[in-house]
Amino acid sequence: DSLNWHHHRLIPPSQSTERHASHLVQFSPFFPSSLLDFMMSEDSRYTLTEEELCWAADLKAALSSQGVPIPTPDLLLAQFAIVGKGNTAKAVTRVKNYQKIAEGEYAYNTDAVAASDAAGFMNRRWPGAMLAAHELRGHPVVVHDAAAYKPSEVKEEGDLRRLIQGWLLLMDACSCDLERVRRGVVFVQSNK
Repeated sequence: DSLNWHHHRLIPPSQSTERHASHLVQFSPFFPSSLLDFMMSEDSRYTLTEEELCWAADLKAALSSQGVPIPTPDLLLAQFAIVGKGNTAKAVTRVKNYQKIAEGEYAYNTDAVAASDAAGFMNRRWPGAMLAAHELRGHPVVVHDAAAYKPSEVKEEGDLRRLIQGWLLLMDACSCDLERVRRGVVFVQSNK
């Protein structure tokens, strides 16, 4: 159902986080009924640190207390927690904005039809607008030629949605596991 379907396994690094287990069980059909039953992983791409697990639990509790839907899959909740770096209020604001704009206004989703419609849209419409995407010292690097993009040409029904969804797919690709979220992404833009 989602391009991130295989990233549903976020594992607590120690049992000292047991107090947070009840807050994090909702995530996905692949998530065990008890975090303590979960097999430990040595792969940091799919393992929250103890601190990050606390951030995610705090974020989930804050969202629940405000009646804000919990981001799914679990990777998305973890991404918001990590980017917020323990600042729960900031992370809640980001979740609300994402839900309002990305999911609400632009109906972002990663099903195969929506993704294939949006992926590469910018370069099909404005050849050369997305020049490169590669990794440098562990950071995804995206190079964008803003001069190739012509906002006045966004006229057809759905073009703006495809454009926004294409960027959101790129963001998902650049933060497809927890290590990439921790490192961040570098955007280089040419305006000439």
